[in-house]
Amino acid sequence: MEYTMRTKLLTFLTVAVMMAMATSAQAADEGSQANLAQQANNPIANMISVPFQYNANFNIGPYDRTQQVLTIQPVIPFELSQDWLLVTR
Repeated sequence: MEYTMRTKLLTFLTVAVMMAMATSAQAADEGSQANLAQQANNPIANMISVPFQYNANFNIGPYDRTQQVLTIQPVIPFELSQDWLLVTR
């Protein structure tokens, strides 16, 4: 029982921190909405994004159970110099 509460709390805190980072990155950009839309379409733009993908697979295994998969793929850029940007995925 205690293990599941720790796991739930850790998961909640991780998601909250990632959402705060994404929100602060968007708030820091004082450009227009068109500029933000253009950066969102650019895979190597200098902005943090945290996309979530949820998949539910039914009838998995010998007992026909449901498999639920939440994939979190944060994209975090690091500026190495004026000319170089390292984007982690």
